[in-house]
Amino acid sequence: MDHLNLPLGEVFRPLHYGNAFRKSEHDFHTFPKEVGWRLNGQELEVTGECRITDFNQFMQSWLFFGLLTTVLQDENWSQDDFIIQASDRIKTGELKRYLEKWEEREAADLPGQTLRMIKAQLALDKACKFVLLYCTLDGQKSLKTPREIDQDLALSLMVLGETLTNAKAKIVKRVGFTIRGWHGDANEGWGTPSCVIDGMIEDGWCPRTIHMLKGQLRSHATSLLFAFKSHQGVKFHGHDHCDDNRCKVNAKDSNGGKYKTHHHSPLCPDSKNPDVKKCYLIGPEIPKLIDTIKSGCIPILEYRKSNTEDKWIVDVEKHKPYVSYATISHVWTDGYGNPEENKLWKCQLDYFDTLFKKVPEKIPSARCTRFWIDTLAIPVDNAYKIERRQAIQKIHDIYTKAKYTVVIDNGLNQMPSGGDYEQTAMKILASGWMRRLWTLQEAYLSQRLLFAFQKNEVRNLDDLEDMYPEANEVLASNIPAAARNYFYNLLGNDRKSRIHGVQTHGAEYGLLASVWRAAQWRTTGHLEHETLALATLLNLDYQEVAFKRAGYVSTAYTPEAKSQGKRDEMMSDLWALLDETCPGSIPSGIIFLPGPRLSIEGFGWAPKSWMSGQQIDYPDPLSSMLTGAKLVNGKGLEVHYPGFLLHAGNQDSILQEKGKSFHFPSDNTLLEWYQVTIAEDLASDRGTFLEGEGKFAIILCRPRTREQDEIALLVKIKREKKQRLAGNQTPITIYHVYIVCRVRIKRETGLSQLSEWKGFIHKSDEDGNKFVCGEVLDSSQRWHVDGFPTPGESHEPETDRVGELPVASRTTAIQRDRDLEPPGVQQFPPVSAAAGGVRRGTRSSLARRSTGELPRLGRPTSTTSLVSTRAAHSGTNWAATNGSTREGPGSAPRRQSTMSVGESSTRGRNSGRGRATAAAGVGSSTGTRIMTASPTPISRQGTGNLG
Repeated sequence: MDHLNLPLGEVFRPLHYGNAFRKSEHDFHTFPKEVGWRLNGQELEVTGECRITDFNQFMQSWLFFGLLTTVLQDENWSQDDFIIQASDRIKTGELKRYLEKWEEREAADLPGQTLRMIKAQLALDKACKFVLLYCTLDGQKSLKTPREIDQDLALSLMVLGETLTNAKAKIVKRVGFTIRGWHGDANEGWGTPSCVIDGMIEDGWCPRTIHMLKGQLRSHATSLLFAFKSHQGVKFHGHDHCDDNRCKVNAKDSNGGKYKTHHHSPLCPDSKNPDVKKCYLIGPEIPKLIDTIKSGCIPILEYRKSNTEDKWIVDVEKHKPYVSYATISHVWTDGYGNPEENKLWKCQLDYFDTLFKKVPEKIPSARCTRFWIDTLAIPVDNAYKIERRQAIQKIHDIYTKAKYTVVIDNGLNQMPSGGDYEQTAMKILASGWMRRLWTLQEAYLSQRLLFAFQKNEVRNLDDLEDMYPEANEVLASNIPAAARNYFYNLLGNDRKSRIHGVQTHGAEYGLLASVWRAAQWRTTGHLEHETLALATLLNLDYQEVAFKRAGYVSTAYTPEAKSQGKRDEMMSDLWALLDETCPGSIPSGIIFLPGPRLSIEGFGWAPKSWMSGQQIDYPDPLSSMLTGAKLVNGKGLEVHYPGFLLHAGNQDSILQEKGKSFHFPSDNTLLEWYQVTIAEDLASDRGTFLEGEGKFAIILCRPRTREQDEIALLVKIKREKKQRLAGNQTPITIYHVYIVCRVRIKRETGLSQLSEWKGFIHKSDEDGNKFVCGEVLDSSQRWHVDGFPTPGESHEPETDRVGELPVASRTTAIQRDRDLEPPGVQQFPPVSAAAGGVRRGTRSSLARRSTGELPRLGRPTSTTSLVSTRAAHSGTNWAATNGSTREGPGSAPRRQSTMSVGESSTRGRNSGRGRATAAAGVGSSTGTRIMTASPTPISRQGTGNLG
């Protein structure tokens, strides 16, 4: 693996077991058979005439030397360039030269280019299949007869395969030709190498970090190896009790397990001698801090020497627009927090001051002496709970208005940044700071982001990204592209769009998809903070929802509020608030993602948590969306996807155990068949809904399923409805469905299998009942997707008329209509709590122009906006000016609806739960569209957030 330019030495270097592959004698695809190995299903077996009985020699001959020969197709290729004769081990330093020669040949556009590339891709596909089966732990577990392989050899096969796949993809792109349907995915890894994971565990890596990297790097062996070596020499401590789901390290002392604010060792000489009082705790004057927060201003801090005493102080002042300040982003488990008082050690403040002085070396215009850090600026005393919430609500403004943000992470502090792009990017990706949810919003909202490394070195994110294009030009490595996951997990492109006010296609649902990808690998010490952190990132006005009381410290919630049921309620509130504030912002691909879902009616499609920590399936359902989704009161999420209706004589043919499969044809020619494999266990809490009558269907995440497993949803149809659109007499069908489970579907092409399945049709009635056939649905099929309701609840809405909402779910829509109606328009009657719903205040979402000022979603502003309301009972357009809505010149302004906190937080508990959702009104044509005078849509107003 010398071609990677990693300081590996002899570590991980495999032995040379003897190459039996001869270019003049063997073909890559028939080589196993030629040397006495046969394929039984997907497994390799030795025959009686086997000429290579050593499995290591067979795999190296076929999948190293044979793959090199077949893919490179270089007449001057020599195996001696890959063998160290003295030690009889493998080397790959010459691979760079071979890859460059390959590119030169293809750039010359010699005859037969298309066939050469197809042949190379077929060899890579086959090699990848067997490497994943025999060189990874997961693959070996799936085999009936596992075979032991040298782990260094296994790693070398993974790295070679990834290198060749990456080189081919770059050559294809640079040469400028394409062969539709014959390209592999260069971003998909060839497996997780056991020897690398063992090395990480031995060095004390957190299991959560390892799990995160495996998912983020998509089991890319080369990148995992690089991540491991980039942290060589760094010892991790305290992760003995961590697991894949959570890092349990905390900044606690040895007495009583209380949180301990750490000194900044080694700068502080007293960090190991607390009896010496040279280093002392410093914080702002609390009355002055509270007064600043109450006034609605941002409290800006200045660390300076006192004018009257021989000591250092932290002064606090109200932020003024012309005053520049920096923000500090950190992880509380590193010891930079303080839950007892708003103070930090002097040595920590000295360190901050040193970093602030270093920043102008990277950004000359970024000179700041004032700063903001949550530990000092957010009150922790329970006497100031109201002010604490007010301070947290200002976080969005605090970070967006700061000159820059410095990231402080204890792991990065121990390491040099590295001289090249890959090293720095991979260190950031694997840092503890990247695992925390609160730091995601701080990164996304910051104008400039700088990372602090060893010896007070700071690296500017923008400078680092400028290095990427050149780094990614190298044919021999895909590490730069893999390491750039750190950039996407900081919402890099969306952050740039927000800062520069640039609109991107699918801005509304695209941003939510990016946030999901970034949040899924993060966690928080207080799970009840999740919805608050996400709402703050997205600048949502959460004053009237359940999670408004969340704070940074555990005392912000009662035990009941920390329960799973309460967290589920807060999560459903977040989804409803997103849809209400910015319709169409929910990514439709969310229904295909793994992990537990909410059991609340109307939200059964929604994940319980954004911090799922699970790798997204192929194809990424968040990357193939054409439209966003919208909430339908009491009916779930409306999405548009292709699919199949399933017809079966016996539903047991469909409802099978995890890992089991069934097959079906798609039309009466019986020429096109599909295999469906159950991808997860059927939930046991779905009552009798699976047992009752009703059809099943499959929702596909994209049209035209291929021969490779693709993620899809198996659903049960609750009801189907016909609707006619205006001017169209042909009705459309909407399927209201419950999610049964996730499945994997692929198109089958094996002729022998097709003949076997066709035989089901001609068998006896008993066997014929096992037959399943599929009916193709349009690519724009409309679905209302929900989860199976909890047994014992009322699940049917009061009315079943098309377009009309259930009584218990109608409250928010009626209230919104009421807010938008002009004087003289008849209003709908109120819904009482006894009828199943509780009136709840809603917010009018008026957008700001792109002025650079940060809007708060849902709050009326003085900026001119246009609110266009399409209601079943009115076709009038409205103009909102200076916070008022008028029907026309001279009309009275619209009265804003108001509710008390107590009233807005009351929850309905019967059918429909009185939950506020995002339908814009009553009737199938009712909706609220929010537009602005500028062409920038609401989700990109000035800052690029959902405001």
